[in-house]
Amino acid sequence: KDYFEQSYAISRRVGDRHRSGVMLHNLAQIAADQADLNDATDKVTESVRIFRELGNRQNLSMALNTVGSLLLRKGDFSRAQEYFRESLAMRRAINDRNGVATSTLNLGISYYLINDYATAKTLLLESLAFFRSTNNRRWIGQALRDLGQVEIGMGDAQAAIACLTEAVEVFDSLKDQRGTIFALTSLVTAYCGTEQVLEAYIAFRRGVELACEVNIPLTKVKIVISAADMAIATGHLELAARWTGLALNHPTSIREDFVQIERLLRLLGERLDVEVLTTQQDTGAALDLDAVLLSLRDDQPFAMSEDNSQ
Repeated sequence: KDYFEQSYAISRRVGDRHRSGVMLHNLAQIAADQADLNDATDKVTESVRIFRELGNRQNLSMALNTVGSLLLRKGDFSRAQEYFRESLAMRRAINDRNGVATSTLNLGISYYLINDYATAKTLLLESLAFFRSTNNRRWIGQALRDLGQVEIGMGDAQAAIACLTEAVEVFDSLKDQRGTIFALTSLVTAYCGTEQVLEAYIAFRRGVELACEVNIPLTKVKIVISAADMAIATGHLELAARWTGLALNHPTSIREDFVQIERLLRLLGERLDVEVLTTQQDTGAALDLDAVLLSLRDDQPFAMSEDNSQ
């Protein structure tokens, strides 16, 4: 971050607008990783303005795609799709095939987030086919993880498990710990949906250990959501409600997380008295995320073996 900030300052001082746009885009991505979405949006919007004025369609299409991703995380789906479509059209015009696949993938995610699973699956399969054809491992993993999420939404847990298991393998091969955590948390949900509780627990434990190592805000909320999944699967309903309350109210939660939280609340609403659910959610909202993560690592609330997993 320090390097990019210094480089941006120098670029502005010497009037190098292209480099200023690039550094702003890099700084926006760092801010996004730290869940500072407003700062990220401000920076990348300025980079879009610079690249438009310079007529640099390659960098402009990249920045437009980034704006769309940030808007998705804020829950502004219609505007996000506008940016993805503009990026997609521009990338087709300049024959940026990898960029086309990336924008197609992000457009697919946007349809997943508005529950249009059929359209989302079509777009994600299209992007996955291209990434496989070029052996782009990072994006293969991303497409598989997103496709797994869609399969969960469509109710096909076995298809989801196949996608997500491969996604974990891909991210592991790249030593991409954040990607692995994201795939593992989705895998927990898929396993819980088929009552494969031991397999869910194994994926959950690995996710917790990795999240404690990498210390990235976005991964922590996902682990808490996985913990709620595990709690429901093992009958700890009040604990699940508490952790759901933490995830629901934490400032680093993004729209993708809210989709999972809404699913958990539906399950809990069927099994808990409304007053109990509300009380536990309120208790959870006051919890410290880092403290909960460490307790999940150290206390192992769902510890099990093959003998007691049934």
